[in-house]
Amino acid sequence: MARLILLQRLIAVGILFAVCSYLVLVKTFYRDVLNNGAQKAYSSDLNGDLQIEKNQTRRGQSQPTHSQLEIVELRNVSVYGNHRQKKGFLTIGIPSVKRPMGAVYLLQTITYIINRTSPSEQENIVLLVFLANFDTKYNENVLKILSAKFDDYIKSGFILVLQVPENNYPPLENLKRNYNDSPEKVKWRSKQNVDYAFMFLYGKNISEYYIQIEDDVIPALGFFKDIRDFILANDKEPWVCLEFSVLGFIGKLFKSKDLEKLARFLLLFYDEQPCDWLILHFLMSMTQKEHIYHKQSLFQHLGEWSSSEEKSRKGPKIFLDIYFKDVKNNQTISTKGKVKIKIPR
Repeated sequence: MARLILLQRLIAVGILFAVCSYLVLVKTFYRDVLNNGAQKAYSSDLNGDLQIEKNQTRRGQSQPTHSQLEIVELRNVSVYGNHRQKKGFLTIGIPSVKRPMGAVYLLQTITYIINRTSPSEQENIVLLVFLANFDTKYNENVLKILSAKFDDYIKSGFILVLQVPENNYPPLENLKRNYNDSPEKVKWRSKQNVDYAFMFLYGKNISEYYIQIEDDVIPALGFFKDIRDFILANDKEPWVCLEFSVLGFIGKLFKSKDLEKLARFLLLFYDEQPCDWLILHFLMSMTQKEHIYHKQSLFQHLGEWSSSEEKSRKGPKIFLDIYFKDVKNNQTISTKGKVKIKIPR
């Protein structure tokens, strides 16, 4: 009898052990299934989100600005003029914005550049004119004027006229008001950053070097030779930007191979600071800690009407460069041409 009871207990313990083992196995199995299922579901959701983002971008729907890599591709741009087969030495970027006297300024600047360069120099120069206006009718009128006045230069590839559709731009409304700037000023300087970024992206393969000016400046006599000589003079030391003016973004020269980096930098921080401040951060990040100035400015600013509507409402105002080469008794920027970069706060 005692043996029978002991046998029954042993059988019960065995059954209990088997049941517990089975439950452990079942629990482990379902845990693995659930984990794998969750991973698959997450992967599916992620792929779905990426596909949705891609489709939305293609449809032109707004996306978070700093992840808009497709914007960098400059979709559906319009370029008037002929690309040269041979890569040039210098691209001169000229952004132009609608304002009082705007078209007159642009024609004057282009005319001065043509008159102050020789035919052989023009073979190594490309003017990249960016009509940075959302007013397409205004752009069409300016393009007709340019075509009528500079038709041969456009056909030869000396002048290229760029237009970028408005839907390529990131949001320009309701942006952060850093420095307590007005919403209108924030929009103006943010758009300017994007304008410049688009110019850099499009101009990155046209020439070996790229210099940015404005549409209301005149170049000094012999400016192209001076630029070439200054590049050669700095050939043995590393640099990111050489400067041929002390005013804003005028006369900033870059190696074309660095333009895409600069464009992405401006796009990333387009709504944070003005372009002439952002360039200082860019230079520091590229380990250039000093401005490298040509001893004299090669571009004089003559425009009285700002591209900012807010500033234009205050009336005409001119900012002259006292270091301009062609001014009598002009001053020298620096004896050594180098000035330590100071970041505005």
